[in-house]
Amino acid sequence: MKRKTLRVLAFYGMHIVYFPLLIVSLRLFTYMRVAFTDEWPGWLTGVATLAIAGGLYVFMGYRLTRWLNHAEGAKLDGSR
Repeated sequence: MKRKTLRVLAFYGMHIVYFPLLIVSLRLFTYMRVAFTDEWPGWLTGVATLAIAGGLYVFMGYRLTRWLNHAEGAKLDGSR
């Protein structure tokens, strides 16, 4: 499999995993807000939601890229 094809498939696969994790994370965040009964301002809830979604996306993208680079490096080291 070509390197570019593998990266494209991994990118789409990451999104298949990302969206269910996002739903679970946001649901846990909502349960946490309700459990502590302190009313958050709307802007703070929006910022926290954006931070959760963005943080999860950046973390997963970084880990996927690191894994792919490591796998390609190991493949190159093995071929020498």
